[in-house]
Amino acid sequence: MIDIVGTTARSGQRAKTESISETIYPTEPGVPEIPNEVVLEGADSKAPIARGVPSAFETRNVGITLEVDPVLGSDNWILDLNMAPEIVELTGYDHWPPENELPMFTVSMPRFYSMKITTQVTMVRGRYTFVGTTRPHKPAVEGRKKPIVLNFVRADVGGVALPKTSNAIEPK
Repeated sequence: MIDIVGTTARSGQRAKTESISETIYPTEPGVPEIPNEVVLEGADSKAPIARGVPSAFETRNVGITLEVDPVLGSDNWILDLNMAPEIVELTGYDHWPPENELPMFTVSMPRFYSMKITTQVTMVRGRYTFVGTTRPHKPAVEGRKKPIVLNFVRADVGGVALPKTSNAIEPK
């Protein structure tokens, strides 16, 4: 499996690209409530219990995020690159208590798996540079045990040229 993420940045300027979906989940699930006044009629009546309403939430980005901060050397060939690529997967939900022992009180919390490298490298423009390894949550090919992903980066340096027409305004 090959994933390619790219972005454009100016020397000394931070750039970030994301291919994500936001997952919003409760961090404080709330407490089930019993009303102040309850009228029970009959022997098999049950007290009404209202499900708790979550009171706090968080958002987690699921997908690929690439953040770079390039600085081009004075020779226009050597590049210092600060980078932080991250891949986050939603792998499922944990339920507490397990097996629906008390369905009214069950809380579901998402389970995330992330692979992130934060590094600084000095590299030659146009050439690939190895930046680190990560381990995916599950292998891309069935039967592989403990696969390792090798992460490389390549920076290409572009330029700006004026058009070669007689109408072009020359910079002063």
